[in-house]
Amino acid sequence: MTVARRVVTASAALVVVACSGTEVPLDPVTPGSPALELTAQLSHTTFVQGDSVAITVTLRNVSSRAVRVNFTNTCTIVYAIRTAAGALVVPSSGFWTCDPFVSNISLDRLEATQRKFVWRGEGLPAGNYLVYGALGQDLSVVSPGVPVTMTVPPPPPAP
Repeated sequence: MTVARRVVTASAALVVVACSGTEVPLDPVTPGSPALELTAQLSHTTFVQGDSVAITVTLRNVSSRAVRVNFTNTCTIVYAIRTAAGALVVPSSGFWTCDPFVSNISLDRLEATQRKFVWRGEGLPAGNYLVYGALGQDLSVVSPGVPVTMTVPPPPPAP
């Protein structure tokens, strides 16, 4: 076998190995699938109205296969806030405003992705609230709620 033929044969073998078809396919799943775990974390569980509270929403693939979560718009991972009595206060309209473009999130097995948000509690009274991670514009899939207490700022000092 000539040197040129050996190089061509070796190159062809590498192409066959590189394109062996062993790539893991993505299983399509819907928000709310048991393959997904959704959680919310807060930087503070007590804060003064107007101060920043960082909200981190994590979506984790807990299955043994790679998955793709499909959405009908650009709202994928979002958050929601309810009063202790259950009234939805964020988003105030009851749903997020999203662009009507199909979007998706692909996760390898046991992989997670996060979105970060900031809440200041402006326009709401002091009190106890629950913060949730959510999937999709309509908030139909939510994480367990994380309690947070918002207090009013102290009065300014007297002159």
